Amino acid sequence: TKNQLFSVQLPVNTGYDYAMTNSVGVRNSGVELVVGANPLSRESVINWRSNFNIAYNRNQIMSLPNGGRDLVMNGDRFDASHILSIGSPINAFYLFQTLGVYSTINDVPINPYSGALYGNGGPYGAGMFHLKDLDGDYFLDSYRDGINSDKMPIGDPNPKWTGGWNNQFFYKNFTFSFFINFTLDRDVLNLYEADAFATVFNNSEFAAKAYPDLREYNIWRQDGDIAEYAKLDMGTYRYYYTSAQTFFLEDGSYVRLKNVIGSYDFNKNLVKRIGLNRLRIYGIVDNLLTWKASKKLPDPEVVNQYGEYSGFGYPMPRKFTLGLEITL
Repeated sequence: TKNQLFSVQLPVNTGYDYAMTNSVGVRNSGVELVVGANPLSRESVINWRSNFNIAYNRNQIMSLPNGGRDLVMNGDRFDASHILSIGSPINAFYLFQTLGVYSTINDVPINPYSGALYGNGGPYGAGMFHLKDLDGDYFLDSYRDGINSDKMPIGDPNPKWTGGWNNQFFYKNFTFSFFINFTLDRDVLNLYEADAFATVFNNSEFAAKAYPDLREYNIWRQDGDIAEYAKLDMGTYRYYYTSAQTFFLEDGSYVRLKNVIGSYDFNKNLVKRIGLNRLRIYGIVDNLLTWKASKKLPDPEVVNQYGEYSGFGYPMPRKFTLGLEITL
């Protein structure tokens, strides 16, 4: 697709904020396979109809405005976590690389020229996330919302594989069916978990967020701890719990048993005796089971177009329905 509409920011002296331009080119390539079959023989007392489809898609940015310069996408939050770059997929993540948690103050790198500890306006310390210094200047610019030399394009929020498998079984007056859908090879930024742990701007956020049971997490608590999670940031402004880091990048692959349906049609002769044309009882279960690659994502299907899980929307409920269909 060439010359897609895109909003480009203009210089202040023009008197305008943005201009719509035909300036973005995207290449989509992929393949889709659809297979349908009746696996059982015609002589079988059970009739089985099965349909399976799978699609592979890959997109790549081919052209951008302003001579093809990279564009960082801020979105609606402080963390600028997406980038448009020629050769990369649409809305690729733009993140700091998390290397672990500083066990002690001695683990924090020291600038050999100044003797200052590595930091972002103030020194990092024990219990904080170790975010990689990609440009080697011993300073992490956490607050820059444009091109950042300490961030890297990584991951793809667009699913590579999507599909579904539908099956129907018929035996006399009984009908049974189930449907499975799946999304594979997709990266998701877990904003839900990042926001739950980040209290950097206002300590009152500690009470406002839905915190998990912290006893279940390997959180740094004292010098020497080898922890997975950094200590809780109670207003240090070191901003190490930023969501724009690889620590919160998850594998968003999942397979879900979307629905199961069972029904029974009562005998037509019996139904006609009571003045009806059809009497059917049925039961439906939605979202019965989900197999997901990341246990940290409550629901990998409820993800926005940028590959972000925020937890703000309604989850996909497990729903049970029992019904009676009457046709006069």
